[in-house]
Amino acid sequence: MKRSAVFIAFMTVLTSLAEDQTSPYRVKMFEVPTADRTTMKDYRNTWTRLTGFEFSGLHWNQFITVYTDKGEETYQNNYLQYITWYEDPDEFEELPPYADYSVGATILKENFSVEAGKPGAPLSVTAMVKHEPGYDAANGDWEYLQFDANGRVLLRGNSSNPQVEENCANCHRHVANRDYIFSQVYSASKRE
Repeated sequence: MKRSAVFIAFMTVLTSLAEDQTSPYRVKMFEVPTADRTTMKDYRNTWTRLTGFEFSGLHWNQFITVYTDKGEETYQNNYLQYITWYEDPDEFEELPPYADYSVGATILKENFSVEAGKPGAPLSVTAMVKHEPGYDAANGDWEYLQFDANGRVLLRGNSSNPQVEENCANCHRHVANRDYIFSQVYSASKRE
């Protein structure tokens, strides 16, 4: 076989292998609860990923990945405002102008174990859904949801639910000025 024929055969094999590879965003790592499948069914492939794998001391010392359905611009704005303030807080007379999320926006966070300093097994998903004013006015009108990798709901509701208050709302209340979303990391990736 001539070199050009070998090269063409090699490239054909590489191309077919590349086409057979599954996009990492199509890999189903978490089962979405039945009640949420309409809104969250294909979030890994259709929503905007706001972060890569980030280690989060705020979230049970796990690796996290954050997605949103329609809160990207607000998250980005609040991240940039926070980072600008954080780098030189003495430069500001007051806190930066953070933005509020629109009703219906969902911020979804995948949580992974830490194995040898790297992301490991998928553990749970935590999500915050912005509701109409009055849903939980003292806490930004956010609903909290957590489900395990198999789609079993672990908690759901607002701060009137003691489990939500203890595990979610009382911590997110510390960033009320950022509409209750920490937005401390950002490395967005838009799905095509």
